[in-house]
Amino acid sequence: MRQSAPYLIAALAALAVAGCSAESATTPDTQNDTTTGEVTPDTTAPDAEPDTVPDVAPDTTPDTTSDVEPADTSDTTADTSDADDDTSDTSSNPSTCGTGEDCTWCVFAAAPQTVADCTCPFCPTTPMTRAQCDANHAAWDTVCGGPAWHDTANCPVPRCIAMPQLTCNAGTCEGCDTAACAVLTCKLSEQVTAPGECCPKCTGTNSCTEDADCGMCTYRAPVNEPGDCYCPLCPSHVLSTAQCELNSTGWTTHCTAWYDVNPCPVAICLPTAAATCNDGGQCERNPNACFDGGDCTTCRFATAPRAPSQCTCPGCPMPTSLTHCEAIEEAVSEHCPDFDFESCPLPPCARPPALGCRSDYTCGYGDLLPGPE
Repeated sequence: MRQSAPYLIAALAALAVAGCSAESATTPDTQNDTTTGEVTPDTTAPDAEPDTVPDVAPDTTPDTTSDVEPADTSDTTADTSDADDDTSDTSSNPSTCGTGEDCTWCVFAAAPQTVADCTCPFCPTTPMTRAQCDANHAAWDTVCGGPAWHDTANCPVPRCIAMPQLTCNAGTCEGCDTAACAVLTCKLSEQVTAPGECCPKCTGTNSCTEDADCGMCTYRAPVNEPGDCYCPLCPSHVLSTAQCELNSTGWTTHCTAWYDVNPCPVAICLPTAAATCNDGGQCERNPNACFDGGDCTTCRFATAPRAPSQCTCPGCPMPTSLTHCEAIEEAVSEHCPDFDFESCPLPPCARPPALGCRSDYTCGYGDLLPGPE
């Protein structure tokens, strides 16, 4: 019995050790598998960051920037400049006139683009340049002429009246029906309307184009024979310089001998202002002419209106002769009774210097000395 006891004890101890080993093997496996052993290494570090970042960032940025912006933006700018070039070409179209001869009354008010724009050609009632009218006509022939539209349109035959003269005003063709023309002092037989002009001008021996064409002449009339001779007195006759030279030449040719037996009185001549060329193409006495300061005044209106369309608000008083200002005021009363002068603003006028008759015998400010004796 004593000898078998150690074996029994050893066997029991082995069983106890084996039981503890089995229990310890079960507990650690459950804890390690659930919390720390397999989750952290596989999910966080190896699988997420390396695979996601390299695949997205490098592929997206280069493709978007290089393929879209540079090429399309430069193309858009070039197209816009081309459009500007087209606009500048349009500004050189033939719709602007230089003189009245460039204008005409046109049948075709516009150039048709499609058959829907076609209209029957009636009377020429639209003022425009001849070049623009020709272009509109050519477009109508192309789009609307013949079988394209006109042959089946049953257009009536118009009965037209003569249209008034056309003129070119600031590059635009306009009719003359509202034009305000100057009152001419020359004979009706000497009044001629040039092509492209609305108003007639004087074309006789006393006609002019500028002030230098006019003068105050001593020889009042032409002389063709001794019976036409007269005494040349003061240079008080308004004539063109060309006509004055002709009169002087004729008098010298035919009247020298006549003068020897027909002595003329010695004239005392008063100074006067130089003649001017009016807007009707006729030499006339300077409307601002004066002999002394008593002949001068200031006038609210610079020019005399010839039609209601020329009525304007009064401005700062301008120096002029009494007779000229009276004529202007009469014209204002005649043509501007319906003009709303009460709505006119007060002009910002400075106080003028003294008014008088200047050394050139015209009314004005400044040099108030009388003319040379």
